[in-house]
Amino acid sequence: MSPVPTEMRLKAEELIYELHGWAGNNHASPQSDCMAEAAILISDLMKMVNASSPGVSVAQSILQQAEAMIAERGKRRDNGQERSMQRIVKTFEALTDHKMTEVEGWLFMVVLKLCRERTGSDIDNWIDGAAYMGLAAEAVEKMRGNGSLA
Repeated sequence: MSPVPTEMRLKAEELIYELHGWAGNNHASPQSDCMAEAAILISDLMKMVNASSPGVSVAQSILQQAEAMIAERGKRRDNGQERSMQRIVKTFEALTDHKMTEVEGWLFMVVLKLCRERTGSDIDNWIDGAAYMGLAAEAVEKMRGNGSLA
């Protein structure tokens, strides 16, 4: 199989997100089960195509997908980038009185993905974990006042 062009992959990921959202909002509908299954099928097909791209190692594929995931989630959830951890940490602190830095928040997410991988292998655990490590490193640089890893 040949690699999936980035634009096509992002459109497929957007469709998966929309299908899951539609299915989640229509709990009692038989169509919602079908939509959820369609989203899973599209997701699984994308993983197979990405995993079998010639000339691209598994590590490269995971890092490329992590980069694309950060960009796509940022478009859907934040102001154009996946940078929600600071808000999450502040909310967690307000709820628990436990202080946590942005870096610790990202590292918590890495640990979550590692634990999930121990209970059932899924390439998404590795992709998300790689993305969260990158975001943690970015947060470290921000704390140091550098703002970039270059």
